[in-house]
Amino acid sequence: MPQQTASVQFNPSLPLEKLELFKRMPAGCIVKFIITYQNTFWRDAGFSGEIVTCGRTKTGEDGPLGVVFDATSPNGNPALVGFVAAKQAVKWSCDEASKRKAAVLSAIAEFLGPQAEECLDYVEQNWGEEPYTLGGPVSPATTGCMAYFTAGLRQPFNRIHFGGTESATVWCGFMNGAVQAGTRTAIEVLYHLRPQAVATEELKQSAYCPASTWPQKKRKVKRHKILKWTLGFGVLTCLALVARRAYIKYID
Repeated sequence: MPQQTASVQFNPSLPLEKLELFKRMPAGCIVKFIITYQNTFWRDAGFSGEIVTCGRTKTGEDGPLGVVFDATSPNGNPALVGFVAAKQAVKWSCDEASKRKAAVLSAIAEFLGPQAEECLDYVEQNWGEEPYTLGGPVSPATTGCMAYFTAGLRQPFNRIHFGGTESATVWCGFMNGAVQAGTRTAIEVLYHLRPQAVATEELKQSAYCPASTWPQKKRKVKRHKILKWTLGFGVLTCLALVARRAYIKYID
């Protein structure tokens, strides 16, 4: 996590772009909950179990829900998983756990029916209270900092290499991104130790990627488009000349 990395003391100190970038990548506010049930009542009612909401309840109040998904295990244990995030997390984290639980169950019941409140167990995790994450699910860069500090995201410093889901090029903030970033970092370390053991193809998207291996997007301009542009420019030129002559005659 960038925030935690910024608090580590390095000797010699990290480059300025890394330090400044890490300080400007705070984790989000999020509470995750998992609810288990006796049966998958939502499936029986024809629902997928997926909910996406801004949190507004039927009575016009600001509820806790953000998203909910069907988390039934492969062996058939019914469960729902969801998140209280962003401004809802800030507001509802100030309340007691029992009140937050009741609000979550009540909000789900508005979408999936009253059986949502008849759960077997309810467990939640406030990631903002964890000392080694300080929030979640990802640490986005604040406005403007990527214009100056992009070099600090993936570039190694001496023998220190940086990974983590925030440094991924796809699925940033997810497990997929963490795996990709970990693979990239491992390749960089291997290349640093034994460059002959790493193929050029494997260096793509790494700090040691030769410029020639980066995919280059070539802009293709079709011939018919060139013809259209030429004709259009010709028409505009003719209109301008006609307008000029008419103006000259008018002022004469």
